Amino acid sequence: MDSITSLILSHNPLGGSIPNSLGKLGQLQVLEMENDGLSGAIPAELGNANELTTILLARNKLSGAIPGNLLNLTGLTQFDVSNNNLSGMIPPHTAIIPASAFKNNSGLCGAPLPPCKHA
Repeated sequence: MDSITSLILSHNPLGGSIPNSLGKLGQLQVLEMENDGLSGAIPAELGNANELTTILLARNKLSGAIPGNLLNLTGLTQFDVSNNNLSGMIPPHTAIIPASAFKNNSGLCGAPLPPCKHA
């Protein structure tokens, strides 16, 4: 399993949550799990897969915050979590990620989306 470089499981009726163990795949470069019916939080452990360049998790039922370490992977070039149920402030990041990658998550705020409202 350590030699897996791409995991493309999009458009399958998977359901359930994203396994924390995917973060142990040291050679993983591409993770595509779009439109799979996934729920739960995005595991922070994914940030341990340091070779990731592509993380596509759009059109699921994911909830909670985006782990900050994901957006700061040094080789990250593609990231999309649009059309989920994510919330909280988008973590500060250096990767160039368009606002469209975060759209349709009613609870998300912060750059590149509108600022968070403070009480």
